[in-house]
Amino acid sequence: MNWHKKIVFGEEAEKKRNKIINKLDNHKLEFGVYFVMLSTSEKDLLDIVPGYMIYKDAYQGKAILGVGLTKDEAFEVCSKLILRVFHETGDYDVRSYYR
Repeated sequence: MNWHKKIVFGEEAEKKRNKIINKLDNHKLEFGVYFVMLSTSEKDLLDIVPGYMIYKDAYQGKAILGVGLTKDEAFEVCSKLILRVFHETGDYDVRSYYR
């Protein structure tokens, strides 16, 4: 897994940041964690991927942009990621910004 250099952690996920990173880097399945990545679909901006699915082929080689401990927190992280793109570029071209 690749960690994006501008990764965003949700408030609760930030408290477990090192544990989450270590587990994922050691290829241990992570339950109760949601990862935000660029969408595998061209029509969507972002995917929220449950930790137990992170090793599926569709997500291999993709950068993790954000982390939340709950699905709601992952949605908040998505909002932060999209707003960052808008504030820095004046556009919503998330895919180009995070590549």
